[in-house]
Formats: sequence, structure tokens, C-alpha cells
Amino acid sequence: MREISPPRKEAWELPSKSVHRMRDFWATPSSGSHGKARWQQTMGSMVLRLMLPGTPWEGIRADEFQVRLCERGLRVVNRHRPEASEAFLHDSLNGDFPEEVLVRSSWWSLEHNLGNPSLRESILTVHLAKAKDRSWPQPFLSGRMAEAAELSADWVSVQTG
Repeated sequence: MREISPPRKEAWELPSKSVHRMRDFWATPSSGSHGKARWQQTMGSMVLRLMLPGTPWEGIRADEFQVRLCERGLRVVNRHRPEASEAFLHDSLNGDFPEEVLVRSSWWSLEHNLGNPSLRESILTVHLAKAKDRSWPQPFLSGRMAEAAELSADWVSVQTG
């Protein structure tokens, strides 16, 4: 008796699978700082991290932040805490990008240091997906930041995730 194998499926007929990135290609420069934020980049992403240390930021919640993004810029505000002054957030996490980002593939999070409660610090992380794989000299352009309306009409309030 001969065994009959199931019909072969073509690649386009197979169910879609999750895509997992197995390696990153570091860009040059690979890291730096902007205001009080630290950043790292690969050819496909730019990640900004801003430490929110100490008592003034104790009990901080993600819903206190508004993170707006368009293909060419980032704007982060917190109107609930005086410590989140324009100088702190504006100088660290606001600016116009040197290249475009993929807004729908970018995200942000607020991480709390649960490992050592005595440190009382949180980290605001913004992960930007670059539209083109390439190095950026820095996360934001130098000079005066454009008005939001000048930069784009398509600003999105990004949710944590």
C-alpha cells in the first residue's frame, strides 16, 4: 500500500507567523545623550530613555503623560507635575527627527524600578521605528523645533505598549 502525502502548500498559502528579529545591526554612533535622556540606536530603531528619579516622581502613572508622534517629530508633555517642567521634558524628549519614523510601529512605556523600591525611580522609554534602515547622527535636529502644525497634520497620541 502506498502512503499518500498531503498536498504541498505554497508559501503564500501558509498561515502567517509572528516575525522575530534575531539580531540588531548597531548604527554609528550607537548611543549618546540628549538633554537628560540617554539614547541608543540600531539601523532600524532609536530608543530614548529618561530617568524620573526620586520623591518628586513617586507614584507617577503612564496616564499623566501625553506622547504625540508624527513621521518627523516627537512631543512629550506632563501637565500634572511641576517637576515635568518644559525644561526637563522639552529638552530631553521633544524634537524634530533627522529622518522619518514609522508612527504605527513606534511605542512608549513607563517602567518602575520594582527590584529596589528604595531607589524610587521610573524610566520613560520611547521606542521609535525608523522608516529607513540607517544611522542618525542624533535623535533630533539641532536648532529651533518646528511648530507641530508646520511639521505635520498627522500627529498621533501614542498609547503605552
